[in-house]
Amino acid sequence: VLYDGEGRMKITGDLRMGYQRPGHIEFDLLSPKRNLKLQITRTDPGRTGNYIRNIRIVPKANEQNHMRQVFNKDYLARIREMHALRFMPWTNPRGNEAVEWNQRATIGSAHYTGNNGVPAERMIDLANAVNATPWVSIPYKASDEYMRQYARMVKNRLRKDQKVYVEYSNEVWNSIFPAATYAARKADKLWNFPYPKVPQGKRRVLLAANWYAKRSVEMCQIWKKEFGGQRNRVRCAVGSLNSVPWIGKEILECPLWKPANGCGRHVDAYGIGPYFGDYIARKEHRQTIKSWTRDADGGKSRLFQEILNGGMLSNSPEGGSMGRLRTQLAQNKQLADKYRLEMVAYEAGQHLIRYDPPHTVKDPAVLNLFMSAQKDPRMRQAYQQYLNTWAQSGGGLMLHFYGIGEPEPKNFFGMLDHLRQPSTPKYLALMDYLGSRSTYVAPRKAYVPPVPTVQRQ
Repeated sequence: VLYDGEGRMKITGDLRMGYQRPGHIEFDLLSPKRNLKLQITRTDPGRTGNYIRNIRIVPKANEQNHMRQVFNKDYLARIREMHALRFMPWTNPRGNEAVEWNQRATIGSAHYTGNNGVPAERMIDLANAVNATPWVSIPYKASDEYMRQYARMVKNRLRKDQKVYVEYSNEVWNSIFPAATYAARKADKLWNFPYPKVPQGKRRVLLAANWYAKRSVEMCQIWKKEFGGQRNRVRCAVGSLNSVPWIGKEILECPLWKPANGCGRHVDAYGIGPYFGDYIARKEHRQTIKSWTRDADGGKSRLFQEILNGGMLSNSPEGGSMGRLRTQLAQNKQLADKYRLEMVAYEAGQHLIRYDPPHTVKDPAVLNLFMSAQKDPRMRQAYQQYLNTWAQSGGGLMLHFYGIGEPEPKNFFGMLDHLRQPSTPKYLALMDYLGSRSTYVAPRKAYVPPVPTVQRQ
């Protein structure tokens, strides 16, 4: 901890204190998950005016260069092979309600974990650091001026040889997100309560989809105008649900917004989230999956048989999860082709977990099967087939969800568990697909966290 001024500071949490002097405190952080707190316990802003300020918490190795070395070098090394980075979680679409540009998180904000997310400038800085195409998400309440300022910043800050994908919020048609409620209300008011005879649930999706499409086109026009002669660097994307084609059709046609004559004519890319394996965890298959866990290998052989070929579940789709994927991709490719759009995957990967009622997976044996499958060598084969199916179906850019993060029972989507992990089956398959020969050798004493298991309470 580095700081200016006079006073005292106290650090508590799962840590071991080290050397201290005024303006400088050293500590070893043992875990970030146990109530880490930094408190000013004494300072006097009135008497001398030399109160504690300019607090910085940095790795000791970066004490002298933290203003220049913004990102962890190990992190940069792991993601350098990626062609594009989508910053949706950093934008925080669920909680980010910024309307004007001056309400955004800035580089000088005290922390980057508030509702307004990480500063947009830092997203572009990271893309520049690894020469990747940034994919940015605009907050759903953002004004035209917010969009204009955002575009201006990206144009001035992004490497001149890079493009940028820009998207209005995230899954605005998805009823679990606050943006969907906001968009549906806006649509109701603007178009005088349309679709009165459609069931309420579907009607809400249709309304949100039309507002989403309208706002996406307006955003696209603002960004391209701001880029001027470099407008081709801007790739405007809309995203839909790959398993429900009528949502994508409504977005691209946007029938409620007559001036557009089809919103698909005014964007560049049609995005879907082509996950594989999501149907396997549905509640109607739960007892069958539970029976697999009593096999000698815990059920993994039958699980991968279903993923790759099918036939292991009642009403299993022909060809298993890969066959189901091909059917879905063909339907969505037709929608993209109608408007001559690039079909992209704004999210992608395995989706064996379910936490949507009534399909939520709580059974420890089933959870452990799905989690252990992530590290099974056959997951590399599944990913290879998955990626090839995507390419053969005409898919373009794919954004894997997600990058690096410790697995837990509700989230084992990551390609790597931690920065110094040599590899995983997912990571190997992704590197295979990219034609990368890069390798990573972890330090001898690198900490490797165990694969989590679920215990009965």
